[in-house]
Amino acid sequence: MIPSCLNNSKRLFYVEVDTTGKIIDFNPAFSVSTIQSMTAVSFENDIIHPDSEEQKQLILCRNFCLKNPGVIQSITLRNTSLSTSFNPVYWELTYEEATADKPAHFRWIGFLLYNESEADEERKKLQEELIQQKVIRQNLLAQVAVDAQEKERANIGKELHDNISQMLTSTKLFLDILKTKTEDELVDRSIKNINAIIQEVRSLSRSLAPSGMADLGLIASLNDLFENIRATNVIEVEFYPDTETDRLLSATAKLTLYRIVQEQVNNILKHASAKQVFIELFPEEGQVELIVSDDGIGFDPVTVKKGMGLENMRSRTALLNGKFDIIAAPGKGTKIKVVLPIN
Repeated sequence: MIPSCLNNSKRLFYVEVDTTGKIIDFNPAFSVSTIQSMTAVSFENDIIHPDSEEQKQLILCRNFCLKNPGVIQSITLRNTSLSTSFNPVYWELTYEEATADKPAHFRWIGFLLYNESEADEERKKLQEELIQQKVIRQNLLAQVAVDAQEKERANIGKELHDNISQMLTSTKLFLDILKTKTEDELVDRSIKNINAIIQEVRSLSRSLAPSGMADLGLIASLNDLFENIRATNVIEVEFYPDTETDRLLSATAKLTLYRIVQEQVNNILKHASAKQVFIELFPEEGQVELIVSDDGIGFDPVTVKKGMGLENMRSRTALLNGKFDIIAAPGKGTKIKVVLPIN
């Protein structure tokens, strides 16, 4: 995608060149040249002035970028077709590695140097737009990953509930019938084991796909999650929700907050050695705030390596234009705070 400010400028050139030198994309300003077919020429050999010293500089610049993807190198070169008077063009060169939708390529952004102040102004606009587009692209990729993860969770949860759980229930029924006809310790043990497996499957399917979310809402789904945790007598959970919250959030936001709570509570159970967990959920000035804190051993966020769980929570929050903060210290427990805009 070519930044819009480039398409509307007569002073800014944008061109993408693959590793063989073939031009694969360019903006209108660059295409207004004496070259009839842009894809039939070599950018470096046919567009750039065939000066030996400039060609040497170009090769050095190109090789540096090839070894340092994403790093911008600048070089000023004359040209044969972008201006009839051979005005020099200030170029910024970047090497971009291959992605799912585009091969590895060099990105050239040129500024015609006959009005330096205008070139500087347009360069700033371009850089701001490129940063915005990069953020948008990263968010889109993250959203695709989250959607795929949720779809897979739902499929596994449905399979566990509809098939495996039903088969186990039927097997338990057969054993119950068999028990009335014979007394066997193995039958009793089988029934006990199957009961335990059924409960485990139900718990697993519920955690993968919270079925009550659509009908019951976020607060009821969280209460269901906390009841299962309280039943283990491992940790005390206190939940303080504002009932107005459910009405204010979209389905995506509800699922996001549910997954964040689920992830953080699992972190607490695994690592915190905590006795109590406190969860707050409430609206505040056009936003919804979620706070999960514990009285565990805590950690130093600077020195402790960030795990996949924290990155998932941060990524989910960013997808909804929210803010994610973590406050922790050794011996002082851990607190996470998530703020999501209501709309």
